[in-house]
Amino acid sequence: MALVDADVFVTPSFYGFPMTFLESCAVGTPIVTTSLGDTLEWIDGNIGYVTRPTPRDLAEAIYRITSDDELRRKFSRNCIKVMISNFSLEKVIERLEKLYGEVAKQY
Repeated sequence: MALVDADVFVTPSFYGFPMTFLESCAVGTPIVTTSLGDTLEWIDGNIGYVTRPTPRDLAEAIYRITSDDELRRKFSRNCIKVMISNFSLEKVIERLEKLYGEVAKQY
């Protein structure tokens, strides 16, 4: 899996909720993306950067992460924390059970 060995996962644009973001976080790889497309607030400054959609801004965000080992380690730790607190199997099941309960109450 290339994400395990990567210093950063970069995607210039996305729509919806990319599984690649979860895959990247699962192995502790920080994310760099742009504001072109949908917005996921939990990324910017927490597990990576969301930049303006220009080559310069994208390159600067990548450089900040790849040139600062402590920053990269911080983002990597945060990736793992986000996965555990929001996207672990237990959390997903919890949300599904809550959703099913709400739907069942309607009928």
